[in-house]
Amino acid sequence: MGARNRSTGAVALAVVSIGLAAACGSGSDDGAGATATGLSTTAAPAPTVATPTAGPSTSSPSTTAHSTTTLSTVTPTTVTTTTVAPSVTTSPITSTTMPAPPVSVPGSCVDSLTTREQAALLVWPSVYSSSWADAQRIVTDTGIGGVLLMRPDGWTSDELTQRLASLEDASRHGLIVATDEEGGDVQRLRLVGELPSQRQVSTSMLPAEAADLIAEHAAAVRATGVDMVLGPVVDVEPNAGEVPLQPSRFFVGEPAAVSAYAAAYIDGWAAADLLAVVKHFPGHGAASGDTHITAGVTPSFADIERWDLQPYRDLVGRVATHDLAVMIGHLTVPGLTNGVPATRSPEAIDHLRNEMGYGDALLITDALGMNAVGLAEPEASVLAVAAGIDIVIFTQTSQTSAVIDALVAAVADGRIAADRIEASAAKVMRLLERDGHTCNRPT
Repeated sequence: MGARNRSTGAVALAVVSIGLAAACGSGSDDGAGATATGLSTTAAPAPTVATPTAGPSTSSPSTTAHSTTTLSTVTPTTVTTTTVAPSVTTSPITSTTMPAPPVSVPGSCVDSLTTREQAALLVWPSVYSSSWADAQRIVTDTGIGGVLLMRPDGWTSDELTQRLASLEDASRHGLIVATDEEGGDVQRLRLVGELPSQRQVSTSMLPAEAADLIAEHAAAVRATGVDMVLGPVVDVEPNAGEVPLQPSRFFVGEPAAVSAYAAAYIDGWAAADLLAVVKHFPGHGAASGDTHITAGVTPSFADIERWDLQPYRDLVGRVATHDLAVMIGHLTVPGLTNGVPATRSPEAIDHLRNEMGYGDALLITDALGMNAVGLAEPEASVLAVAAGIDIVIFTQTSQTSAVIDALVAAVADGRIAADRIEASAAKVMRLLERDGHTCNRPT
């Protein structure tokens, strides 16, 4: 594999102080793309946090702790949706790190690449252990910038490491390997150890303990050659009603609690030099349906502003400290997305970048083969990049060349500006350069 030069010691950690209220959630269960089922009215235990200490912590850092949260004691409590509803707080967490201004991404060698070579860096198909020869061919032939690793069934950890090394060696510029590693039902790399679900962690651990758990697991994940984790989920459960995704995928509690545990996860992944991707902006918790299966319409922009979007405001400082990325969901928000899913809404992307402070952060689509998209992957990819998203991902590996073709054609006919492609390609190349890669390296 390419050299791993990203330094974890230089990563700055922001300190946040958190005020949490006892909360509960209710919802419906689904697999990744499975049909939803009902949930009982009794929610999982929710953390209750006493008055937080103010300002940055002055205690000596632990040799193992990687959380940036400062919390007092947490005691599990059992609540039901019929008796308790969380109160909405518009600013449940105060960050000592101000939102970073947009960062100018160096072009590096990207400006010497053709439009097709630049476009390929933005296209990240899924790869499967059952068809690894196809993965090798796609990486070799197309010059893609990354892949989404699905569950490597039947392999040992050592075998996975060898396979990923071989895949990266076949790549033209190096390769970013991303995978879903939320824990619980959504975990690709069980071969390196079982990770509890976000719900289980948030009802049994303090955020600092969660950061240590993730840091330990992250070291094993990173050792295989994975670079990026598509998580944590920062969707917030609604005050009432069902969630459209598996309840196990949610942190329990109000937005402040979600922010606290998400910060712990991000810091834990960063401790092993893994890039985290928070998801699913602008928030799947109160959507009308599971976007794997059907359209997902959220409450109004005014409503999600004071609930679902709060974690994104709380976590924005980690864009600069940890290269935090954001996954955009196929969610339609009345008053924000102009009647289309956020993955093809310039208005939604502009709000995230310019109003919420995410600037030049790497933005990634949710999988473009999901039913809420309603378009073929090539067409959906063009609209996503034109809207301002950097990376398109999809599960059908065979669509890779067609997606690249569509992006190139869109530049040629003016639907996407050439500098739009180049700017996103430069972001990908910057991440690859941190691993010691350069454009068109010898393979």
